[in-house]
Amino acid sequence: MVIFLCKYLYIYKENITFAKNIISIMNRHLTIELLDEGDKVNTYSPKFDNEHYNEFEKFFLKYSGNPEYKDDIDQILYRIEKIQEDGAADRHFRYESTKHDRIKAIPSHIETTKLRVYCIIINDEIVILGNGGLKTTKTYNVDPVLNEYVEDLKSIDYQIYQLQKQNKITTNGKELKGNLRFYIKDNK
Repeated sequence: MVIFLCKYLYIYKENITFAKNIISIMNRHLTIELLDEGDKVNTYSPKFDNEHYNEFEKFFLKYSGNPEYKDDIDQILYRIEKIQEDGAADRHFRYESTKHDRIKAIPSHIETTKLRVYCIIINDEIVILGNGGLKTTKTYNVDPVLNEYVEDLKSIDYQIYQLQKQNKITTNGKELKGNLRFYIKDNK
């Protein structure tokens, strides 16, 4: 009987380890990194494990060297500077997702650009800048690349919101505090 129980427990332990490994493969681990401290707003960006750059850096590196997008990049950087100086007021953003999340896009409706950067507005003092790209469709969800960026941000927003409810992530003025390393389900 003891040998049977030992074999059963060993098999059970191996199955648990296998299940944890499968779940880990289906999740994407990330850290929310501080990008810049502004007068009124701090900007952050998610950086996925095994990636060299955070999501905003990847966007910037992809488009900043292309002369065709110079004006768009300049406009987006200008808007981010204004947000850091003035606060994360609605006038600085485009509504992009649903009323149930905090996803917006830069630049605002005032500027006309071909590029969009998607972000999470935690509050008037904290903005998480994500990735973005060339907007060629009426809505982001028609474009598979832009949709993936927004879906990742929705998942990040959901996780942050849940962790805020548990007081595991808190805000103190412009600072996002707590365990800023967590995972989201892989949307791919």
